[in-house]
Amino acid sequence: MPFSRDYFVHYYEADIKQRLPLTGVVQYFEDVAILDSEQRGYSLDFYETNHSVWIMLKWDIRIHRFPVFGDTVKVSTRVNAMKRFMSDRVFSMTSADGTLLAEGRSNWLYFDTEKRRPISVSEEIAANYDVSPETAASFVTIDDVPAVSRDDIPADFSLISQPITVGYGDIDTNRHVNNIRYISWAFNSVPENIFKGYVPDQLVVQYKKEMLAGMTAELLSLFPDSPGENLSSFHTIRSPELEFCSVTIKWRKE
Repeated sequence: MPFSRDYFVHYYEADIKQRLPLTGVVQYFEDVAILDSEQRGYSLDFYETNHSVWIMLKWDIRIHRFPVFGDTVKVSTRVNAMKRFMSDRVFSMTSADGTLLAEGRSNWLYFDTEKRRPISVSEEIAANYDVSPETAASFVTIDDVPAVSRDDIPADFSLISQPITVGYGDIDTNRHVNNIRYISWAFNSVPENIFKGYVPDQLVVQYKKEMLAGMTAELLSLFPDSPGENLSSFHTIRSPELEFCSVTIKWRKE
């Protein structure tokens, strides 16, 4: 059954429009997933001791309405299915009156941190998350996210490049850049006309390689030259040799 927790939108979380920002929604989703695992017996200490971790591979999040400062929202999550090394986890965020504010799906990889390879999900672990081998058929794989390249700029789009340097404040308990940091880098590259005139409608993210403290990369972002009622922005964090993460944000006019 789903695990749920109430979250109060604090002042320090609110953006200039008093709303919980896109990254805040993702933070609530990530947090409730960790808490769900904790109450099922899989704490951060458990993963540390057993040299294992769930690595985020993809997000697909749809925003219907952002909560604002002072709101209390209910965030719920459950594992939809597990197969081989993978987990398919879903989320929802509802207002105090039950209105659906946001919903999301995520794909995760179970990974051995010592041997640096995927781990098969045991029947015991699956059962503790209320799923069984029979549910594997309902596993939903999120589509790949297109990567931005300097060599393939679509007509009517402009490319913006920004340098990225990973600091220790970007590193999480898995000793690599936290998955939300990539989204924050992409979101912060958005030009003022889009940020002020549009609101995020959908976020899709694909993580390909981890980044560590001290690493440098380049954020490549594509924005439409003539935005309409709806638009998409495309973002990729990469080095000359590696592609770390790609993000697509769909926007709707306010």
